[in-house]
Amino acid sequence: MKLVKFNNTGKFTGFPIYINADHVTAVFEVPSEQGGSLETHIYGGNAGNGVEWIVEESLLEAVKKLNAAKDVSLS
Repeated sequence: MKLVKFNNTGKFTGFPIYINADHVTAVFEVPSEQGGSLETHIYGGNAGNGVEWIVEESLLEAVKKLNAAKDVSLS
């Protein structure tokens, strides 16, 4: 199991979350509800049965962390 540390947002701000890199199926950005910025979402599991986390890291930073955990280089 390859756990990657991220920083939580929302009511969990200030608490880290460790996500299993082997179970991440998507990482993406969406406009925040407050407007003016983007939120990074990490999705794990199967479509319809997965879990979604919103983290403080940027999309690129999240992808780099996940790839590093899986020993994959960014191209």
